[in-house]
Amino acid sequence: PIDITRELMEAIRDLPSLCEFVHFPIQAGSSRILRKMHRIYTKEQYFEKVALLREIVPNVSLGTDIIVGFPTETEEEFQETYDAMREIRYSVAFIFAYSPRKGTPAMRWKDDIPEEIKLDRLQRLMNLQEKIMNEERSQMLGNTYEVLVERFNKDGKLLKGRTRCWKKVIFEGDASLIGTLPLIQVHSFSHQTLIGELNQIAESSPHCLSKEMQEVYKAGSLPVKR
Repeated sequence: PIDITRELMEAIRDLPSLCEFVHFPIQAGSSRILRKMHRIYTKEQYFEKVALLREIVPNVSLGTDIIVGFPTETEEEFQETYDAMREIRYSVAFIFAYSPRKGTPAMRWKDDIPEEIKLDRLQRLMNLQEKIMNEERSQMLGNTYEVLVERFNKDGKLLKGRTRCWKKVIFEGDASLIGTLPLIQVHSFSHQTLIGELNQIAESSPHCLSKEMQEVYKAGSLPVKR
């Protein structure tokens, strides 16, 4: 969190060359676990940065990394992480169960969380994230977005690209569109992938969040847990 300054937030808001997506790892929702991880921020400081970012860039999408089952993590501390995910609503989350890694300070600590508890916590977070992503993508249906076309997908039949908020989109088109920024109207989605079609007539939506959610963040109603 110390690396993302107000100046950077304002640049994301003001510069068309910067997209409205920030990968902003929380790692854990417990300040005690964050200290044990040698993170130099608290949960409260992290929440304050998220609230400021969403005040300055209301349509920003966030990504995160999370580790569950870190040594000595209690069920209550895991619940803090769960609650943080539910409140912040990440667009992308890379979630892992803790395992010792050679050469890290954590190797000195006893890996005291049973594997079945780690996997249970991992699955609970993955289920929550799936629900959040489905709700977010449902809000995007029918809207038209600027998409940076990267390449054909694996089967070579559909083009693949990313919206300004890093959502993956596939659609029919030819190779001449690779490297361009066409407008794509989203009509459905499958898991994490939006499915759309070329729509060069409509105006693109500059937002990847619903107007309702933007108003929530503008109002500063994202709570800071004390």
